[in-house]
Amino acid sequence: MTLDQLPVDEFVEEAEDLLEEFEGALLKLEVQPQNAQLIDQAFRCVHTIKGGAGMVMQPDLADYAHQLESLLAQVRSGVISCTKELVSLLLIALDCLKSFLGNARGDGEIDTTLRDQTLDRLGDFLPTSPQVAQSVLARGAESMDISPSLSATPGTTGFLLTLRFDPRILLDGGDPLILLEQLSEVGTIITIAHTTTVPGLEDIDPRHLYLWWSVKLVTSLRMEEVEEILVFYRDNNDLTIEPVHLPPDEPASVEAVLTPQPIIGQRLTPDTAAKEVAATPPASEAGESQLPETASAKTPERPVATQTIRVNVDKLDDLQNLVGETVINQSRLKRLGEEIMAADEHLGDMVLQFLEDSETCVRTLQDRIQQVRMVQLGTLFAPLKRVVRDYAVHEDKQILLQVSGEDTDLDKTVTDQLYGPLLHLVRNAMDHGIEAPRVRQDRGKKPQGTISLSASHQEGFVIVEVSDDGKGLDPDAIRAGAVKRGLILEDDDLSQHEIFQLIFKPGFTTTSEVTSVSGRGVGMDTVQRDIQALLGNIEMDSTPGEGTQLRLKLPLTLAIIEGMIVRVGDQVFTLPLLSIIEALRPEAEQVKQLKRKGELVDIRGEFVPLIRLYERLNIVTSIRRPSDGLVVVVQHGNRKHALMVDEIVDQRPVVIKNLEDNFIQVPGLAGATILGDGSISFILDIPSLAA
Repeated sequence: MTLDQLPVDEFVEEAEDLLEEFEGALLKLEVQPQNAQLIDQAFRCVHTIKGGAGMVMQPDLADYAHQLESLLAQVRSGVISCTKELVSLLLIALDCLKSFLGNARGDGEIDTTLRDQTLDRLGDFLPTSPQVAQSVLARGAESMDISPSLSATPGTTGFLLTLRFDPRILLDGGDPLILLEQLSEVGTIITIAHTTTVPGLEDIDPRHLYLWWSVKLVTSLRMEEVEEILVFYRDNNDLTIEPVHLPPDEPASVEAVLTPQPIIGQRLTPDTAAKEVAATPPASEAGESQLPETASAKTPERPVATQTIRVNVDKLDDLQNLVGETVINQSRLKRLGEEIMAADEHLGDMVLQFLEDSETCVRTLQDRIQQVRMVQLGTLFAPLKRVVRDYAVHEDKQILLQVSGEDTDLDKTVTDQLYGPLLHLVRNAMDHGIEAPRVRQDRGKKPQGTISLSASHQEGFVIVEVSDDGKGLDPDAIRAGAVKRGLILEDDDLSQHEIFQLIFKPGFTTTSEVTSVSGRGVGMDTVQRDIQALLGNIEMDSTPGEGTQLRLKLPLTLAIIEGMIVRVGDQVFTLPLLSIIEALRPEAEQVKQLKRKGELVDIRGEFVPLIRLYERLNIVTSIRRPSDGLVVVVQHGNRKHALMVDEIVDQRPVVIKNLEDNFIQVPGLAGATILGDGSISFILDIPSLAA
């Protein structure tokens, strides 16, 4: 990345956030077309993108955004109605804006076909002649209205802006006139250009900016909305804004607000006028002048600086890795302290005390960096609203997506990998679950189907649920399909829960119709594999005729977890502590052998399937009976399993190291960690072991 590319990258990041907000407003407008706040929100998003594009020298994007802005301005004023057709067009235009941003980032080309199609259709929504429509959509300096004597009207507010730009702004590709144009488009302005800082002709550098401006703006926007216009110009520039209150019963001209009244015996100069930026009302009946109590008559409050900053994810990843290495070094130091204790008890005690104190700091640092990496799941749910909307329009279905728990936090690494599985589950719910409106009415349901997407915290995990009120799953059809594919035997005794889990078998499908989003027999096994790669699990339940529910259980983070260290033979493994229920040494009579069920351990009347890790992982060990070793009871979804191990070594925080970059996927292993003595311990993948 070059230095001249950095502003563009910052603009793209900001613009992507604005497009997300723009999309959310449009989807809500489709349901609430008369909501003026949503219309204003959509307008501000496009307007800000246009201004930012001009600042970073993206004229094509600025021009395209300007034409969308002009159309939205007509919607704002009530000239154009906000219809579903208009929302559909704006959503397509949003996709085109994304291609502009991708091109600005260097990731692709502008979708010129989409651009031309949307521009051709914009004029269709203007209730005027083609000539007038072209005039409305035209971009240029002629759109700026700098009338010298306009009055405040009901619903408008006056603002006084002082614009002092960095003299080097022209060298950086900036143009102050773009900001003046933006201000003129949201209200009426009067500008005073101050020339007192312009040097003599022999000292002028044509590459530097010497002018500064005082601007009076009369607009219907609030102060925070005007601040949004200035946000792209804040860096390295001195920009101030303060309200100017005009008497409602006696509207003053903009010119009167900017220009101070002459004082007897004093000569007015441009410099004097620049210093007196507050309005002076007409003289009183007694001929005395009074200073009004306005915001400009007192010291303006400095705008509150933002309390957040944008940090590249790669930097957070590096910081997380450093914290992980610190945790590993902490374990090594603890082991070293124990060796010192054996040689010198007094010195060892001092070292261990120091390690305890430092461990507290390390754990606090670990918690803080994990909190920094947390993002709200609302950022993950938002794009799915567009997916549901577009599918419903294309397939002529009525589908409502209900979202709850959007403020639930989850590690960004997890959220980045979670979108694909969630998208597949939502598509399945739309395609296989929700029936056509007429079919739903015939079954006594509302014509509009509902897909619910929720998230919540539970015991150190995040629970994400996807449910629908569609036709549900037919257990008999699933069982018949599984028998046909040889997945089960016809006389196998399976519970309804076990039958539903057959959906996750590779290649399994119950539909014979292939659609644009599903029906090919691939996907659900991939979803399960992706969820398990995140150290989570997925469970399914369904009621025929009423709907289907899927429950995803995910860890808060994949970076550092609490782990239990166990030994099997000469190998040391790590189990996620959150998955462990208990550990015990069973008696010989507690181990039962049942036909087709394998070995079970009777734990207080509950029979739990036994997994001999030395057999499953092909490890040589002298401990062959559960009564000679230990069983660790772990929970995976709603199921429990007893893992047979030789012994429990320790319990400590462990740093997860991904294996995908260097090794092929090994069944039963989810990753690795480095222990205090420098040895490697593999992290067991409980879902795959239990499969």
